[in-house]
Amino acid sequence: MSQHIAPEHGAELDPLPYASFDHAFREVVAAHRVKKTKALLHVVFGNIADVRGMPVVIPVNESFDLRQRGSRSVLASFEPIYVGKRAFFDYVEETWPTSRRPTAAGLGNTKYLSLPKNTRDLPGILFVVTTRNLSANTKHYGYYVNTPVEGIDYIIEHVLDAADAQRLSAIAIPLLGAGYANIRRTFDQEKLGRLMRQAVALLTIQKTERKLADASSVLRRGVVVVFSKESHSEEEHHLWESVTRFLGKQERQRQFQLDALLNEISKA
Repeated sequence: MSQHIAPEHGAELDPLPYASFDHAFREVVAAHRVKKTKALLHVVFGNIADVRGMPVVIPVNESFDLRQRGSRSVLASFEPIYVGKRAFFDYVEETWPTSRRPTAAGLGNTKYLSLPKNTRDLPGILFVVTTRNLSANTKHYGYYVNTPVEGIDYIIEHVLDAADAQRLSAIAIPLLGAGYANIRRTFDQEKLGRLMRQAVALLTIQKTERKLADASSVLRRGVVVVFSKESHSEEEHHLWESVTRFLGKQERQRQFQLDALLNEISKA
């Protein structure tokens, strides 16, 4: 089924997005089926560049500069992908050259780019601005203004609305703004980085679940991909606990958990 044609609400979706999904990704929780629409929410550990067959979200800076990518960034993880015989970023640069991109787009600004045949069978990419450049000075190239959690909340909403506008029935989302947009703030601050990733994971789950429950939305499957440096690490266990507690609570209790996390972040 094309990812651009959403199945009718109430239609039963396959538990897995595709056959090899559970080999490439480790579930944080079992796929959550939204009662109202029977849409599916997946929360998994893995590398979003390993997703197949559905549009994926990639965070960028305000100028959509695809060359500003560190070795561990979401952008860098897409370098091994090929579109036809072209390297992924070579294809994007040719299809959407710098001259046609904004120079200072606002947070949440999105660009959907359809892809022809590629090594991940991705129908398209949704680029989203998650951070501002520190300045226009060349000495600050690659440095960014810290994005507040409230801004990340806003960005997630824009991504989901853009997916709807493109009539996408499925989408895979990394933890937007948890690292790339806050690299200066969280550098050498392990606890703060861990708290940021937990907060962004919960916000992404909350926003995606609400969109999937919206009967007017065409989105039927959302995959939240959490990058983990080390399988079964202490950080991974902390995030697993945070997510499972969150999903087991009612809406008001969920907000209390989120507020407590945000309070810790503000004090860190």
